[in-house]
Order: sequence, then structure tokens, then C-alpha cells
Amino acid sequence: MGWVSLLVTRVCDPRTANSLYSKELDKGKLSYKDLKKVCADLKTIYSAATEEAGLEALVKFGEKWDYKYPMISQSWQRHWDDLSEFFKYPPEIRRTR
Repeated sequence: MGWVSLLVTRVCDPRTANSLYSKELDKGKLSYKDLKKVCADLKTIYSAATEEAGLEALVKFGEKWDYKYPMISQSWQRHWDDLSEFFKYPPEIRRTR
């Protein structure tokens, strides 16, 4: 499993508490009923074809969820330089399960 997969797993799996992103999510008390929707919308970011498309998806994510969970998009924006590294690799390598 690649580091992007681990990142997303940590973001979307409440059992993984060691991640900066899960701590950010925990602060906002992400509702269990929103978990699948939030994860699906996060997937549009990291599965985008290009970094520009991923950043655009992040903006759309913020427009949709910032009223309820502003810390998620703020965290992704704050760490975008690190998170966007995977866009430098071909889709076959950065594919997640």
C-alpha cells in the first residue's frame, strides 16, 4: 500500500489515530453518517488526473463541506505541497484500492 493509500486510509478510518489528518478530523467530530460522503469527496481530490484538477476538487470539497467541517479542507490546503507530490507519478503507481 502506497503512502497516498495510507494517508487516505488514515483520513477515512477512525481506527487510525496516529495521523495529523485523523487528529484534524477528530477535532471537528466528523459525523459517522457523513464519513462515507466525506471520504468519497476526498477521493475526487487524490484521484484527479492532474494536480490542477486535484486542487480544483479541493476547492469544491471546501465549498461543500466547510460549513460543517472546515478543518478538513484547511488541513489539506495547509499541507498541499506534500499531498500533491503523488501527482508527479503515473496513474498506475498512484492507484489506490
